[in-house]
Amino acid sequence: MVGCVIQYNRGLIFVLPQYKNNEYIINLFLNRILPKIYQLETKSNLISQFVTPKQLHCQKKFEEANKQIKIFEENIEKIRADFNEAIREKENILKNDETSALIINYYNLALQQEEVALFYLYKVVEAIEKNYKSEKIAKSKLGHNTEWNLIGKTANASYGDIRHAPKPGEVIREISQEDLHSCYDAAVKIIFAYFKTLF
Repeated sequence: MVGCVIQYNRGLIFVLPQYKNNEYIINLFLNRILPKIYQLETKSNLISQFVTPKQLHCQKKFEEANKQIKIFEENIEKIRADFNEAIREKENILKNDETSALIINYYNLALQQEEVALFYLYKVVEAIEKNYKSEKIAKSKLGHNTEWNLIGKTANASYGDIRHAPKPGEVIREISQEDLHSCYDAAVKIIFAYFKTLF
C-alpha cells in the first residue's frame, strides 16, 4: 500500500506509511497518485527542475527582499523595545520626583472636582514656585508667563482667598467653561514644561 485517503468533514486526510526512502514515496504520491485522484495533469520534474535566467534573477531579488524584511523586523523590534523602556523610564522619573508627583495629584483633583478646579490648578503653579523658591525664578526657568498669569488671575477672581480651599457653601464666583478649559490647558503647558526639566 502506497497510502490512503480518509474523508474528514469537508476535507481529506492523506496517510502515508513510513518507508526507507520517504522522499521518493512522497514525491511519487504527490506527482503521480494525487493528480490521478483529482484528475490533474502530471507535471514533469524536468520542467520544474530547469531554472531560467529570469527565474534566477527573481529568486535573487526575492532573497534580497527577505533579508531586508528580516533586518526591518529586527529594527522594528529594537525600536519597540527602546520605546517601551523609554515609557518605563519616564514613569519612574515622574513618580519619584516629589514636585512632579504633587502637581500630577493636584491636576487630577482639578479634573475630578470641577467646582473647585481653579483652587487645585493654582496649587499646581504654587507647588512649582515652591520648588524653585519663587515665582520669578520658576517663570524664568519654565516660561509660559501668559499661562501662569491666566491661572493666577482667574483663580483670584473666582475665590476670595486662593490660598485656602473654599468652605462648604462658600460663594464662589462662577466662570465660563471656556475660561475653565483655558486654565486646564494653561496648567498642562506649565506642567509639561516642568517635566522637561527632569529629562
